[in-house]
Amino acid sequence: MFDYVSYKDVDLKGKKILMRVDINSNIDIENNRIRESPRIHALIPALEELKDSAVVIMAHQSRPGDKDFTSLEMHAAEIRKLLNRPVIYVEDVFGEKALKAIGDLKVGEVLVLNNVRTWELENKTFKDFSEAGKLEMIQTLSPLFDYFIADAFGAAHRAQPSIIGWPTLLAGPTTVKEFE
Repeated sequence: MFDYVSYKDVDLKGKKILMRVDINSNIDIENNRIRESPRIHALIPALEELKDSAVVIMAHQSRPGDKDFTSLEMHAAEIRKLLNRPVIYVEDVFGEKALKAIGDLKVGEVLVLNNVRTWELENKTFKDFSEAGKLEMIQTLSPLFDYFIADAFGAAHRAQPSIIGWPTLLAGPTTVKEFE
Protein backbone atom coordinates (compact mmCIF):
# COMPACT_ATOMS: atom_id res chain seq x y z
CA MET A 1 0.00 0.00 0.00
CA PHE A 2 1.15 3.54 -0.61
CA ASP A 3 0.14 6.99 0.52
CA TYR A 4 -2.25 9.07 -1.54
CA VAL A 5 -4.60 11.99 -1.05
CA SER A 6 -8.24 11.37 -1.87
CA TYR A 7 -10.84 13.87 -3.05
CA LYS A 8 -12.50 13.29 0.34
CA ASP A 9 -9.39 14.54 2.18
CA VAL A 10 -9.74 18.08 0.82
CA ASP A 11 -12.48 20.71 1.20
CA LEU A 12 -13.73 21.08 -2.36
CA LYS A 13 -16.71 23.30 -1.57
CA GLY A 14 -16.83 26.25 -3.97
CA LYS A 15 -13.82 24.97 -5.92
CA LYS A 16 -13.42 24.41 -9.65
CA ILE A 17 -12.38 20.82 -10.29
CA LEU A 18 -11.19 18.94 -13.36
CA MET A 19 -12.13 15.29 -13.04
CA ARG A 20 -10.48 12.84 -15.48
CA VAL A 21 -12.83 9.87 -15.61
CA ASP A 22 -13.38 6.73 -17.66
CA ILE A 23 -16.96 6.74 -18.96
CA ASN A 24 -16.21 4.65 -22.04
CA SER A 25 -19.58 3.10 -22.88
CA ASN A 26 -21.13 0.45 -25.09
CA ILE A 27 -22.39 2.44 -28.10
CA ASP A 28 -25.15 1.40 -30.50
CA ILE A 29 -23.45 2.78 -33.60
CA GLU A 30 -26.45 2.37 -35.93
CA ASN A 31 -28.73 4.43 -33.67
CA ASN A 32 -25.99 6.66 -32.22
CA ARG A 33 -26.97 6.03 -28.61
CA ILE A 34 -25.46 4.52 -25.48
CA ARG A 35 -26.54 0.90 -24.94
CA GLU A 36 -25.00 0.41 -21.52
CA SER A 37 -23.29 2.90 -19.26
CA PRO A 38 -22.14 1.26 -16.00
CA ARG A 39 -19.18 3.65 -15.77
CA ILE A 40 -21.48 6.66 -16.09
CA HIS A 41 -23.75 5.20 -13.41
CA ALA A 42 -20.70 4.69 -11.17
CA LEU A 43 -19.72 8.36 -11.63
CA ILE A 44 -23.02 9.79 -10.38
CA PRO A 45 -22.44 9.31 -6.60
CA ALA A 46 -19.15 11.23 -6.83
CA LEU A 47 -20.84 14.05 -8.75
CA GLU A 48 -23.54 14.14 -6.07
CA GLU A 49 -20.82 14.49 -3.42
CA LEU A 50 -19.30 17.34 -5.43
CA LYS A 51 -22.58 19.27 -5.76
CA ASP A 52 -21.03 22.28 -4.02
CA SER A 53 -18.21 22.47 -6.57
CA ALA A 54 -17.97 23.37 -10.25
CA VAL A 55 -16.93 20.13 -11.96
CA VAL A 56 -15.44 19.70 -15.41
CA ILE A 57 -15.43 16.15 -16.77
CA MET A 58 -12.61 15.09 -19.07
CA ALA A 59 -12.99 11.63 -20.58
CA HIS A 60 -12.64 9.51 -23.68
CA GLN A 61 -14.80 7.22 -25.80
CA SER A 62 -12.82 4.58 -27.66
CA ARG A 63 -9.87 5.41 -29.92
CA PRO A 64 -9.54 7.33 -33.20
CA GLY A 65 -10.36 5.03 -36.09
CA ASP A 66 -12.65 2.73 -34.08
CA LYS A 67 -16.35 2.60 -34.99
CA ASP A 68 -17.42 3.74 -31.52
CA PHE A 69 -15.05 6.72 -31.39
CA THR A 70 -17.53 9.55 -30.83
CA SER A 71 -17.96 12.87 -29.13
CA LEU A 72 -19.14 12.80 -25.52
CA GLU A 73 -22.42 14.59 -26.24
CA MET A 74 -24.55 11.50 -25.57
CA HIS A 75 -22.51 10.80 -22.43
CA ALA A 76 -23.30 14.31 -21.18
CA ALA A 77 -27.00 13.71 -21.87
CA GLU A 78 -26.86 10.46 -19.88
CA ILE A 79 -25.14 12.19 -16.96
CA ARG A 80 -27.75 14.98 -17.09
CA LYS A 81 -30.57 12.43 -16.99
CA LEU A 82 -29.09 10.53 -14.03
CA LEU A 83 -27.83 13.53 -12.07
CA ASN A 84 -30.89 15.75 -12.45
CA ARG A 85 -28.67 18.84 -12.26
CA PRO A 86 -27.30 21.26 -14.85
CA VAL A 87 -24.88 19.41 -17.11
CA ILE A 88 -23.39 21.34 -20.00
CA TYR A 89 -21.61 19.82 -22.99
CA VAL A 90 -19.02 21.62 -25.10
CA GLU A 91 -17.69 20.28 -28.40
CA ASP A 92 -14.14 21.27 -27.47
CA VAL A 93 -11.34 20.13 -25.18
CA PHE A 94 -9.16 23.20 -24.56
CA GLY A 95 -9.92 25.69 -27.32
CA GLU A 96 -11.91 28.93 -27.09
CA LYS A 97 -15.30 27.23 -26.58
CA ALA A 98 -13.97 25.06 -23.75
CA LEU A 99 -12.18 27.97 -22.08
CA LYS A 100 -15.33 30.11 -22.17
CA ALA A 101 -17.50 27.28 -20.82
CA ILE A 102 -15.01 26.58 -18.02
CA GLY A 103 -14.83 30.28 -17.16
CA ASP A 104 -18.64 30.55 -17.06
CA LEU A 105 -19.16 27.36 -15.01
CA LYS A 106 -20.91 27.93 -11.70
CA VAL A 107 -20.86 25.95 -8.48
CA GLY A 108 -23.36 23.10 -8.75
CA GLU A 109 -22.92 22.74 -12.49
CA VAL A 110 -21.13 20.00 -14.40
CA LEU A 111 -19.39 20.58 -17.73
CA VAL A 112 -18.48 17.67 -20.00
CA LEU A 113 -15.69 18.40 -22.47
CA ASN A 114 -15.48 16.66 -25.83
CA ASN A 115 -13.64 13.35 -26.18
CA VAL A 116 -10.08 14.11 -25.06
CA ARG A 117 -8.76 11.65 -27.64
CA THR A 118 -9.83 14.04 -30.41
CA TRP A 119 -6.64 15.91 -29.45
CA GLU A 120 -3.85 14.19 -31.38
CA LEU A 121 -1.26 14.27 -28.58
CA GLU A 122 -3.61 12.48 -26.16
CA ASN A 123 -3.01 9.35 -28.21
CA LYS A 124 0.75 9.40 -27.67
CA THR A 125 2.65 8.01 -24.71
CA PHE A 126 4.92 10.24 -22.64
CA LYS A 127 7.74 9.38 -20.28
CA ASP A 128 6.27 11.13 -17.25
CA PHE A 129 4.76 14.35 -15.89
CA SER A 130 7.88 16.33 -16.83
CA GLU A 131 7.08 15.72 -20.51
CA ALA A 132 3.27 15.67 -20.45
CA GLY A 133 3.03 18.68 -18.15
CA LYS A 134 4.64 20.90 -20.80
CA LEU A 135 2.00 20.24 -23.44
CA GLU A 136 -0.42 22.93 -24.60
CA MET A 137 -3.55 21.28 -23.17
CA ILE A 138 -2.04 20.93 -19.71
CA GLN A 139 -0.51 24.42 -19.75
CA THR A 140 -3.79 25.96 -20.94
CA LEU A 141 -6.14 24.18 -18.53
CA SER A 142 -4.04 23.84 -15.36
CA PRO A 143 -4.36 27.47 -14.19
CA LEU A 144 -8.17 27.30 -14.47
CA PHE A 145 -8.68 24.68 -11.76
CA ASP A 146 -8.23 24.44 -8.02
CA TYR A 147 -7.95 20.64 -8.01
CA PHE A 148 -7.55 17.70 -10.37
CA ILE A 149 -9.22 14.39 -9.57
CA ALA A 150 -7.81 11.23 -11.15
CA ASP A 151 -10.59 8.70 -11.56
CA ALA A 152 -9.97 7.07 -14.93
CA PHE A 153 -8.65 3.93 -13.27
CA GLY A 154 -9.33 1.80 -16.36
CA ALA A 155 -6.92 4.01 -18.30
CA ALA A 156 -4.52 4.80 -15.44
CA HIS A 157 -1.83 2.53 -16.89
CA ARG A 158 -1.54 4.83 -19.92
CA ALA A 159 1.09 7.57 -19.83
CA GLN A 160 -1.13 10.01 -21.71
CA PRO A 161 -1.31 13.75 -20.96
CA SER A 162 -4.82 13.76 -19.48
CA ILE A 163 -3.79 10.95 -17.11
CA ILE A 164 -0.30 12.05 -15.99
CA GLY A 165 0.04 15.71 -17.00
CA TRP A 166 -1.67 17.53 -14.13
CA PRO A 167 0.47 19.15 -11.42
CA THR A 168 -1.24 17.53 -8.41
CA LEU A 169 -3.82 14.77 -8.45
CA LEU A 170 -6.39 13.69 -5.90
CA ALA A 171 -7.55 10.09 -6.07
CA GLY A 172 -11.20 9.82 -7.11
CA PRO A 173 -13.72 7.26 -5.83
CA THR A 174 -12.97 4.50 -8.36
CA THR A 175 -9.25 4.94 -7.84
CA VAL A 176 -9.62 4.86 -4.04
CA LYS A 177 -11.68 1.67 -4.29
CA GLU A 178 -8.96 0.03 -6.39
CA PHE A 179 -6.20 1.20 -4.03
CA GLU A 180 -7.95 -0.30 -1.03
